[in-house]
Amino acid sequence: MTTYERNTLLLLLSLLLCGAPAAWAQSAPVVSSVRFSGNENVRSSTLETLVRVRSNRQLLGVPGLRPWLWANRLNADWGEPPTRLDRTQLAADIERLQIYYRSVGYLDNKIDTLVTEFGKGRVEVAFLITEGSQTQIRSVAFSGFPQFDVPAVRDSYLRTSVMANRRIDDTTFSVGQPLTYERIGLERTAILTFLKNRGHAAVTNDSIRAIVRRDPQQPSRADILYLIAAGPTFTFGNVYLLLDGPGSAPSPVRVDSVPFGEAAIISRKEDDALTRFRLLYENLAIVPGTPYNHEQYLLTVRRFQNLGMINVRQFSLSADGSLPDFSRTDLPVRIDMQTLPRQNIRADLSGIQRFGYGAGAGLTYTNGNLFGMAERLQVSVKGSFENALGANADLLRSFEGSTEYSVPRITAPLRWVSGRDRFANARTAYGVTLAQINQINFNVNANIRFNLRYDIQHRPTVSSSLDLIELDWFDASPTPAFRQDIIDQFQDDPFLQERILADFSQQLNSTVRYTIRHFNTDIIKRDRGYYNEVTVESGGNIPWLIEKYLVRPGEPVQGNIPSFTFADSTLTYARFVKASIDHRRYGRYLSDFVLAWRLFAGAAYAYGETSQIPLNRRFFAGGASDIRGWKTLRLGPGDVETVSINGGDIKLATFFEARQLLLRNVVNTDWHGAVFADIGNTWYGPAAQTQRGKFRYDTFWKEAAVGIGWGVRLDWQYIVLRIDAAYKAYNPRVVDGRRIGWFQNPEPYIHFGIGHSF
Repeated sequence: MTTYERNTLLLLLSLLLCGAPAAWAQSAPVVSSVRFSGNENVRSSTLETLVRVRSNRQLLGVPGLRPWLWANRLNADWGEPPTRLDRTQLAADIERLQIYYRSVGYLDNKIDTLVTEFGKGRVEVAFLITEGSQTQIRSVAFSGFPQFDVPAVRDSYLRTSVMANRRIDDTTFSVGQPLTYERIGLERTAILTFLKNRGHAAVTNDSIRAIVRRDPQQPSRADILYLIAAGPTFTFGNVYLLLDGPGSAPSPVRVDSVPFGEAAIISRKEDDALTRFRLLYENLAIVPGTPYNHEQYLLTVRRFQNLGMINVRQFSLSADGSLPDFSRTDLPVRIDMQTLPRQNIRADLSGIQRFGYGAGAGLTYTNGNLFGMAERLQVSVKGSFENALGANADLLRSFEGSTEYSVPRITAPLRWVSGRDRFANARTAYGVTLAQINQINFNVNANIRFNLRYDIQHRPTVSSSLDLIELDWFDASPTPAFRQDIIDQFQDDPFLQERILADFSQQLNSTVRYTIRHFNTDIIKRDRGYYNEVTVESGGNIPWLIEKYLVRPGEPVQGNIPSFTFADSTLTYARFVKASIDHRRYGRYLSDFVLAWRLFAGAAYAYGETSQIPLNRRFFAGGASDIRGWKTLRLGPGDVETVSINGGDIKLATFFEARQLLLRNVVNTDWHGAVFADIGNTWYGPAAQTQRGKFRYDTFWKEAAVGIGWGVRLDWQYIVLRIDAAYKAYNPRVVDGRRIGWFQNPEPYIHFGIGHSF
């Protein structure tokens, strides 16, 4: 055979081996739709995330609306190519679905497929599912659990157990829950945690085996036996703390040692770290020579990391940073750390959109380790200007200066809780703020605020803050034209006239506030998970005590005290209680579609001598992060036609937003489209003396404003830029005795913002 003939033969073989599959792939039918049949207990949206055979993306889930596929037909470099049927992938999808069903207890599931051709070169793929019955866990038993027959040990474990319910005997418990791989895994994790916190440092997942036995007479019932090999117990050995300075240049080193019996805490720090040894010792949750406790070990690492001025580079259960040596009975602990730069200055520029358009700038100085004990000092100044479109004032200006000093612990008067584990990651902050603001129709001449706040990180997903003392001195004055306008406009409603003008008297407000947050969502992406926040507060108690016991002892309380600046004037105050609940939920459906919704409810009640809530503690509505379609703070209360200073005692609102990925990585960002609907309003409380804007149970739903619209989200990795066009779909305001109602204003209101609306 000649060389030419041999090369020709090799070429033909290459075409047969390589070209044929490629040609077949191009001729494979296009998958027009994928559906699931027979899945009564598992949602189709869940199954869609498991399979790889799928049709082309649909815009907002509308059947047949596939703009990316249409774009690809115009130009092969655009959009996405048609998704073709792959039989190998289809078989793998069947196996994935079977594994998932077994993982949630449907052990006898059966899955098949039906490929139906309709139209030329187009098919529908149907997954035919026979789920069977879900297996229930009848009992769980433990073998090898150290000292499990000791009641105190058993009872302490049961508080963390996922499955154990009623005790049958010392090692067996009834369950009565569906059998799922997740539940089995969670119980294993609970056992691991329990053992590691009681000295068994070497225990791993392989140390615990779960045996599932189905009842031959009742296949839908199963018993689980956990076989546990706990291994020996350990104690903490020497603790080595190494702290380097922020620079790379060598620095003099200081060493300190604190003995604990046969073990010790050995600390080494560079002088450039500018940190005291006492800070390291105060944040240790472990004691050399005591039984090993994995939770205390991790708590120590979190404490150092949460100081804010230390970066934990490495931590291990060995003296040199290597793997633990479980042949010895004591385990040394090594934590290698580095301090962050002590001082920094940050400049900020921002855009503003409230009543018009403007800009702001700020400068912040931070010292993160002021006296060597992780004390943080932060001083900032910022100012802004805004062109108030359509307002009497052409240019609105504001200035704010603030100073905050904080320490990484709970100080007096709540120092007594600082030693408890739930309050280990806490910070006490003292702040002073001074602000001056030019607003529409009035000026805030001075707003001085002092705050004592405790911030606590209980768990990675749970935090709380307590504003134990917040004193707020507020001095505002209306323009003469605005004052006269209020008198003329509300001459038939003295209560509302007095309510508005009372906001401009000199006030001294005090507040005690507690907020707890529980969330697991990404604070930037907000594409899955939840966010919950509950706030309760009480105001006016400090000035009330001053008046009752210092200014007018034995006399009737009048609701004011002498001014600190002018002998012939007084400071008014209000006593009130206030609470709010904020719940947000984010769900990702398919691969690129996110549905987000939020519920907010809040109420405040003023009691005592003053009948209204202070201006800065009321509820407001409208704006880029609230009821879109209305300008900032310009919605409500209720159906009132015109209120120059709004804000209410009650707020109810719900928000919905759907986001769909449109373009991926265009100009280094992902482009998302969004549609939204915002519903809500504010109202005066039921005790209000005016009938306008008052909350009534039988009519408040008629006064809930509705804003709808669409927008674009530019999603970079660490920031989201938002642009929304919002419309007043339903305007509850009453003009000349008639409600404005639905779709009476075709003009959109454009909002710009950083981050998602909620």
